[in-house]
Amino acid sequence: MKIIFTTFIGIVLLAVGCKKETIEGDLTIKNVNIVDVQSGEILTSQDVVLRADTIFRIEPHGSTILHAPQIIDGSGQYLIPGLWDMHVHNWWGYQDFFPLLIANGVTGIREMWGNMPEINRIRQLVEMDSITGPDMISAGAIVDGNPPAWEGSDIADTPEKGREIVRKQKAEGADFIKVYSLLERDVYFAIADECKKQNIQFHGHIPQRITLPEALEAAHGSIEHFYGILEFSSSKYEYLTQVMKKGVEKDTLIGFRNWYKLADFLVDTYDPTREQALFELVETYKPWVCPTLVVWIGAQRNFDPDYPYDTRIDYVPPYSINNWRLKKEDKQDSISKLNFQTEVNSYKIVEKLLKNLKNHGAKYLAGSDYPNPYTFPGFSIHEELELFVAAGFSPLEALQTATINPAIFLGIENKIGSIHVGKKANMVLLAENPLDNIKNTTKIDAVILRGKYHQGQVLREKIEAIATYNRIPKIKDVLFPVILNQGIKAGIDRYYELKAANPEKYNFDEEQLNSLGYDLLEEKHFEEAIKIFEMNVEIFPDYANGFDSLGDGYMAVGDKQKAKMVWQKAVELGNVVTNDKLQLLD
Repeated sequence: MKIIFTTFIGIVLLAVGCKKETIEGDLTIKNVNIVDVQSGEILTSQDVVLRADTIFRIEPHGSTILHAPQIIDGSGQYLIPGLWDMHVHNWWGYQDFFPLLIANGVTGIREMWGNMPEINRIRQLVEMDSITGPDMISAGAIVDGNPPAWEGSDIADTPEKGREIVRKQKAEGADFIKVYSLLERDVYFAIADECKKQNIQFHGHIPQRITLPEALEAAHGSIEHFYGILEFSSSKYEYLTQVMKKGVEKDTLIGFRNWYKLADFLVDTYDPTREQALFELVETYKPWVCPTLVVWIGAQRNFDPDYPYDTRIDYVPPYSINNWRLKKEDKQDSISKLNFQTEVNSYKIVEKLLKNLKNHGAKYLAGSDYPNPYTFPGFSIHEELELFVAAGFSPLEALQTATINPAIFLGIENKIGSIHVGKKANMVLLAENPLDNIKNTTKIDAVILRGKYHQGQVLREKIEAIATYNRIPKIKDVLFPVILNQGIKAGIDRYYELKAANPEKYNFDEEQLNSLGYDLLEEKHFEEAIKIFEMNVEIFPDYANGFDSLGDGYMAVGDKQKAKMVWQKAVELGNVVTNDKLQLLD
């Protein structure tokens, strides 16, 4: 690490009697050490002057006269660019996720499954300062085959449908197209061709029917989760290629629900002798890779009965962890044990290849893929950087994956990604040097977001208040067994009794009844679920998501007329997602 000392310049200027320049700004951070994430140099004792949301001047401390309404003393502290999380699923829970992101110094995100009307609305709220949130780059809905891996995807089951979706999503304002695992070969190549024609990138999963060389040749923008790389590293790669091209009958390796079968196959057939061919491929195409290492680790934790309670769970909203395995007894069946070992073995190969691929030209992006199991908005990007270092990266190389690399990948390195004059003033003030220890990225004294100063202690107090609230016992956990054992009337009566007796003892917010309703739907207690959903919208008549959920309840029993009526109410209250459900009914 090279350290450049600059304070002597101010001494020389004084000695020759030069008159100091006065610099006017809106916010100044004085006498701070700047981390140059491109070179790894530390520029010591600098004054950073901001005007509005832009870095206006950077001068050696003491060489000018500073004049600003807000001057922050950065003595002994280190200034880095704001961090980017390049793989998130955020928009549906943004109000709960944004505080966690900002408190952790995440000032930019790449949304990997967006709803563009809602994304555009959120962006407008952020721009108007109605809500404090990061910069956002977003895809529309994921584009997948038929049937898709996930409900709500844009289904592309023909090449022309794929092209149509590309044009539609671009017109809606998507920044890129997110492709997914179950696309057929002809559809994928049609999407790639249409993206080229429309001048829009496509990122995401390399589909299971596509080889790594084919994806790179088609200009696949970023490889997520190392998909395709492990397949290329198999001793049975030629066989896999035939499977992908449907040259093998009755294969059981393709299909989203066959993921663990494929993962076991890839672990069993991993062949180090194929690394040279992989390195040559990487040297040719120099791909961008977003490995989302924390997702691999999170999957291990999700199946590991010995993983202790993770206190970061307290910071996230309960609805975002519904599919996590939180109890030890949920992780002790034989399938969980097999899945755990598969995740461990798979990650060992990923970790082994990470640094070697970088040495041969691969370029990396930090992404967390929250809120997958044991991934946490804001917190997990720091763990991602630690995992890069554990895999052999230097702290600088790890830090680059969340700062300058995203800027270069997005083609906006002239605007973000480093601390230079003219760039956007998204920065994080750290108590200690992150190039000495990457864990120092968590020692946040302040976050500067679009030129506005947010003290770290205040940000932490805000999210601690969230955690305290989330620790309150949840009324849904009390009511669920009552309804199952004593009936819906007993459950509703218990709700009102407890709320009247001690409203502060339990969390009674609208999300509680909503989540309870879905728990009942999952157990096939449809009428009981509808009663709870109806109760929720009666108590919380302005809760748009409550009406959306009530529609789901009516649909579960086949009452499309009632579902349509309440879904229209949800849209009136601002739930743009419900529009998709209404369109399916028309």
